Amino acid sequence: IADEVVLEGPCRTLKPEIRKLVPERLASLASQVAAGFGATCEVEYVYGYPPCVNTPEGAALLKQAGTEALGDRNVVELEYPWMGAEDFAFYLERVPGALFLLGSTPEGGQTIPLHNSAFLVDEAALPVGIEVFVQAALNYLKG
Repeated sequence: IADEVVLEGPCRTLKPEIRKLVPERLASLASQVAAGFGATCEVEYVYGYPPCVNTPEGAALLKQAGTEALGDRNVVELEYPWMGAEDFAFYLERVPGALFLLGSTPEGGQTIPLHNSAFLVDEAALPVGIEVFVQAALNYLKG
């Protein structure tokens, strides 16, 4: 039986208020479980990236721009919130905006996820992303 155990892992939430609650609840649960086995515990919680929450205005602007630039069939709204860790979330905590995902797998090609050594972006996707950004900027400036 080990004298000491270290558990670690990511924790992602969708709401900032839940994010603030997690360390307290985790410490409470961990100490109760440890006490149940006659042990003690120490919880060190390190905040990672906040949730990346698009503002409704930012999302609408990007959806319209994507539809105008690429056509309606090429704009897909995610059915569920995306739980990826993204540093853009820090910007969205301060200013309204939105993040969108740009597909980079060639049509008929094998989908390889990010953070995989075999991932290679199809550079043909770059002008597509630029087109959406330019259209979004033009629409924003039209007001």
